[in-house]
Amino acid sequence: MKPIRYKIFFTCLILIAAVSCKKQKEEIPAEMTPPLLVYPDSNISDIDTTVTLRWKRPLNADNVILEYQVYFGDEAVLPMVTNTTDTFYTVSGLKYFTFYKWRVVAFNKENTTSSSSSFWHFWTLREIQNFNPAVTYGTLTDPRDQQVYKTVTINGKTWTAENMNRYVPGSCYYDEKSYNEVYGRLYTYMQALHDACPYGWRLPTNDDYAQMLLYFGTDNFSGELKEAGTLHWLDPNTGASNSTGFTGLPAGYKHPQNGFGEKGKWAIFWINEYIQMDEEAQVISLKYNDSIVRSEMRDIESMMSVRCIQE
Repeated sequence: MKPIRYKIFFTCLILIAAVSCKKQKEEIPAEMTPPLLVYPDSNISDIDTTVTLRWKRPLNADNVILEYQVYFGDEAVLPMVTNTTDTFYTVSGLKYFTFYKWRVVAFNKENTTSSSSSFWHFWTLREIQNFNPAVTYGTLTDPRDQQVYKTVTINGKTWTAENMNRYVPGSCYYDEKSYNEVYGRLYTYMQALHDACPYGWRLPTNDDYAQMLLYFGTDNFSGELKEAGTLHWLDPNTGASNSTGFTGLPAGYKHPQNGFGEKGKWAIFWINEYIQMDEEAQVISLKYNDSIVRSEMRDIESMMSVRCIQE
């Protein structure tokens, strides 16, 4: 009789399991409520460049085995970045000061029903410069737009320790992208000369450059002016100590015919020295893979960075 009892017992277990599975399947809603997005909140700013997106299950799908498609990006049409059973997903390597959107689509394992969250969006944090903590900086508040710049005194002259960022019609960020704001705006020579610096400040002259040469006693001093490290400069950023606190950034340039180039490799600053016959003006340039400070002439319609010096 024992074998018969065991047979009946196991048969009952199988029937109970089958009924349970059928009941669970029957609980799949015809229409699921949307997944509940949790973090980061919509329309906030200063989110890190690595962030974990989090959401909750649809409210009416507690007993349903779900999968999620996550759509994320800064494009107009968002790509799907993962298909997961988790209720979180980490994205990294985001661009600074960029507007990102995301949404989550939930669907049951049999793919018979699905629901989509609304779009949420956020701004990543603004990139910052790597200033020298051993240097005492001052500040300049541009009265025209209230932007605040760090300043530094080198050999008795006070310079802006950040590239100018005042909006001038026709000026631009590198590649026309707002996430390049940390590098400041690029200006033509005439914009640099007449519009970039506030009252009481001016574009440096060749004499200012010559005095800096005398101060260092060599043209092999770009390392004293370049931001240290490789946050913005490409490796090896030769000799970069930023001992002066000048914190030069490699914003590159925009050529009037050939467009943008050399971000990460070159920091190029306009100097108030103009040769009308050639339609060229002087620049001072720093390079990522040597320590030489160069003086060159460039087309005045090219667009470069601007540092101002106090009058």
